[in-house]
Amino acid sequence: MALTLEKKKAIVEEVSGVLPQAKAVYLVNFLGLNVGEITELRARIREAGGYFKVVKNTLLRRVFAGTPYESLFSYLEGPNALLLALEDEVTPLKAVMEFFKEVEKGEVRVGQIGEEVMEGPALEALSKLPGVQELRAQVVGAVGGPLYGLVWNLKGLLSQLVWVLNAVSEKKNQ
Repeated sequence: MALTLEKKKAIVEEVSGVLPQAKAVYLVNFLGLNVGEITELRARIREAGGYFKVVKNTLLRRVFAGTPYESLFSYLEGPNALLLALEDEVTPLKAVMEFFKEVEKGEVRVGQIGEEVMEGPALEALSKLPGVQELRAQVVGAVGGPLYGLVWNLKGLLSQLVWVLNAVSEKKNQ
């Protein structure tokens, strides 16, 4: 299905508008996925704070031109979908990798975070890292655990002090 010039311009404009918000860019091979699977994949990516769009390589070249993502030009061969991580670098990648393992189709070809371009094993390792929300929860737990223990111990000491004072008061009243 041929795209009209207006549609091509609209796609380039849309993707160019979202690209500056991206914390990471990934190129995804989606071959073998049916419409239902792609719909499910898009929903998971949205939930994970990502943006997913199937874009022709010639249009991606225009989008990437003049940006730090020009280093991805050599990977723009064959069918590609663009995955942008908008909220954090890992969570959308993790969602895609998990989905591809479930359906046993597709792959993430390459990714770029900042100036670093990653492929294969590096992307697999990155997808296994906890997301930003998980890391925040771990930090809160690590900080909150000792504080909770301190508060519990202080409460125990105060309770003991009150009991002793209460006992002394009762003894004086007798």
